[in-house]
Amino acid sequence: MKILASALTAVSAMFVLSACTGAQSTWNDFLEYADYQYEHGTAYSSDADLIVYFDFDMDDITSEAAKSIDTFAASVAGNDSVGVVITGHTDTSGDPTYNKDLSERRAEAVRDALMSAGVEYDNTRVDIYGDGETNPAVKTGDGVPEQANRRVTVEAVIIGGSNW
Repeated sequence: MKILASALTAVSAMFVLSACTGAQSTWNDFLEYADYQYEHGTAYSSDADLIVYFDFDMDDITSEAAKSIDTFAASVAGNDSVGVVITGHTDTSGDPTYNKDLSERRAEAVRDALMSAGVEYDNTRVDIYGDGETNPAVKTGDGVPEQANRRVTVEAVIIGGSNW
């Protein structure tokens, strides 16, 4: 994994842990908080620095997701050596061509929220992809609605690095 992305993931995890109830940040507290974030529109994972979840056939960002996007944006805004890779996803419900378009709209919605939160957009700092239903978080059969697959992943990367 990219060095900076790993560091930002650790910072993200520390943010999540610091937001847990009480002074002690136990693993159970983290899991409960992650479940809460999943149910309310965002969650953090080790594979991405930020994951934003969406309702069925929607590309609207929830108020809870907007808060997490703002926090992520604050960690990368103003750092010219950091780029952001945004990838939209869908579940397998519906037509694959429609889902590809929906995944792109979701990625654009997250990009717009990041820009509103202070991340400068240009094609050298932000890459946007729409994977449609091709890279599910949870493998399902065709036509299966799955909340975990309706998401946008956001990763911070070093500009000019091997993964940029």
